[in-house]
Amino acid sequence: SPKTTNHSVEEAYKVLGISQNPDGSLTREIRIPMVNATPFVDPTKLTPIALSRDVFLNPFTNKSCVRLFRPLRPPRNTKLPLIIYLHGGDFVLFSATTLVFHNFCNAISSQIPAVIASVEYRLAPEHRLPAAFDDAVNAILWVKNQALGILDRDPWLDKYADFSRVFLLGSASGGNIVYHAQPYVHWISIFTQFRYKAS
Repeated sequence: SPKTTNHSVEEAYKVLGISQNPDGSLTREIRIPMVNATPFVDPTKLTPIALSRDVFLNPFTNKSCVRLFRPLRPPRNTKLPLIIYLHGGDFVLFSATTLVFHNFCNAISSQIPAVIASVEYRLAPEHRLPAAFDDAVNAILWVKNQALGILDRDPWLDKYADFSRVFLLGSASGGNIVYHAQPYVHWISIFTQFRYKAS
């Protein structure tokens, strides 16, 4: 049988551009710029193709959040599909605020057009799996509550989102999360259909 090579955690960290600090925290050396949300058009800057804003899902912890995107000029008198997006990064890198994923969500929001909820999930190894999956499910359940009108509905979702058309989209490790989280989106469809039939 072929000889198996054992690899160390240190080797994995080196490949991923991660270094461990003396206090046990980690520094990620692979840096792609992070960008702020653009909730309105700033006349001193280039006009974005979509608007975005950060929404905390739990006002008591300020840890779970999504970055919402909507087209700059959404079509009138129609609701848009809602896409819950999970970014890539091998479960250990990047963020919903990372430039490449922010621009990707801008583009699909503008071109489909659609409302995008890009999930900011906790990264390993500081937060061991299934923390990222838990955060994705938390975001999906937040969308379900938004659809049912539980607590305060977000003004962008209230005005633009069609809760009968909710989809999951993921890149790389985000696609893995989507695969495991997809049954929860079915709940949104069931609950919203029941609500519309009952009202």
